[in-house]
Amino acid sequence: MFFLHKKKQHLNTRLYQIHLNLANLWGKNWQYIQNTLDSKLHLIIQKKYQNFNLKIQKLAQEQTIKPEKDVTFYPRVVNNTDITFTNKEITLLEKET
Repeated sequence: MFFLHKKKQHLNTRLYQIHLNLANLWGKNWQYIQNTLDSKLHLIIQKKYQNFNLKIQKLAQEQTIKPEKDVTFYPRVVNNTDITFTNKEITLLEKET
């Protein structure tokens, strides 16, 4: 886990150095370039989130539309003896008390 934090810190430091170099290289134009890049990235990210939200909504809708099938469970108590139990006794055995 420590390795990932170290790697992230290294990438953040490198990104910051590149940012400073570009700001020095392009001077006053850097602010315009950065704003343009930020706005384009914002549009791309916004489109990605819209697609994710549509997928989630579609999956949620599919799950609510599907009718639940009748589920048949096996009986909890199977009498393999010759003894006949009353309904009250079977109910008590099924509760495992």
